[in-house]
Amino acid sequence: MAVRKETFRWQLVANREVSGSPKVTKSSLAYQNYSKEPHDEALCYNQIMNKLISKKQIFTLILIALVLLIGILAFLYFNNNHESNSVNNIDDNGYNIEVKLVDALSSKSIANTGVNISSDNGIRCIVAGCDTNSQNWAGTSNENGLIFVSSKIINNTTTLTATGYGGGRDLGKDSDKTGNNWTLELDSDINTKDFSMRLKLVNSKTNDSLANVSMIITKDKKCVTVECNNYVFKGKTNNLGNIYHPSLPGLDDYLVVVDGYIPKIINPGWVNYRIIMDPYPLID
Repeated sequence: MAVRKETFRWQLVANREVSGSPKVTKSSLAYQNYSKEPHDEALCYNQIMNKLISKKQIFTLILIALVLLIGILAFLYFNNNHESNSVNNIDDNGYNIEVKLVDALSSKSIANTGVNISSDNGIRCIVAGCDTNSQNWAGTSNENGLIFVSSKIINNTTTLTATGYGGGRDLGKDSDKTGNNWTLELDSDINTKDFSMRLKLVNSKTNDSLANVSMIITKDKKCVTVECNNYVFKGKTNNLGNIYHPSLPGLDDYLVVVDGYIPKIINPGWVNYRIIMDPYPLID
């Protein structure tokens, strides 16, 4: 009854408006009719939307949304993988490098020993306040001489020391690396107390240590075998290819001589301990 009364009233108003105003058209009346009756207004809206958005358009919109979602997920995955510094398998504690600590002379594991790591970007401040990006880590090796650290601590300078091994070594530069498994040889305070220096001899072709080989250190460039008597030091490497020698006097260049290898000039120093030896070319 309410709808009929409203329709009847609208017809009366429309008739008066048509008779009194020649500008009124059927379309304007239709618009008034839709505006007067809520049910008809909703019907018109649905009809218009059905024409604007077909099923095909809805499918296209869904497809576009899926493509965008896949693109965002792919970006997040590759961005996170890049930030991992190319070293994976991080455990629940954030540790992704296994470091085995070894005594450079005895070749035994440095087990159950306090370890400290300090790293920075190599900047040395003249005035306090500059950013060195310094980090510190402290822990204890396990019964196998292993420690577990995050790759994030590796920087331009990363010094690792242990109890009884105060000289330390650079974890990032001096370690032998196989994937996430690193080995670092340390020099005990006992072996270096008289300023002895270590040399580690390595084959340049195979990257293997020259273990248990005789060698001499000489300043005589004519010496090409270990049988030369004009030497300042003579000894034999251990099973890791290491040998300790006394501090060498003067600033002259010295030669390391090993049979079967080209004599190699060395500059004595704590950092220059790894000597890469080139074998003589084979003669057919």
